[in-house]
Amino acid sequence: MSWTQVERSAALERLAAQGVEVAVIGGGITGAGVLRDAALRGLSSALFERGDFASGTSSATSKMIHGGLRYIAEGQLGVTRESCVERDRLARLNPELVRPLPFLFCAFDDGVPPWKMLAGL
Repeated sequence: MSWTQVERSAALERLAAQGVEVAVIGGGITGAGVLRDAALRGLSSALFERGDFASGTSSATSKMIHGGLRYIAEGQLGVTRESCVERDRLARLNPELVRPLPFLFCAFDDGVPPWKMLAGL
């Protein structure tokens, strides 16, 4: 569906008159997810995108929702925990969109002991 300039102008006028509780900047995968979550919670929401919807980073992202494995190596355990909690929440709220996938993790002999790799995983 494409909007005409008249329809866009009318929508922006309604938005200016009514206001919103949540304004999302960027219509990539993250922005779309935030908008969906806000709408499901009953919040009035608007998404602002510079280009066409999902035209930017969404096309380049792996769309992988992970638990923050790299943060473990950096000693940021709080960030790892937060990533895991968010990942689990997304999987619980959106089972049709978020599902576990097998992943092949390549390890090279770069000085990281195998026990450390297994502990992180």
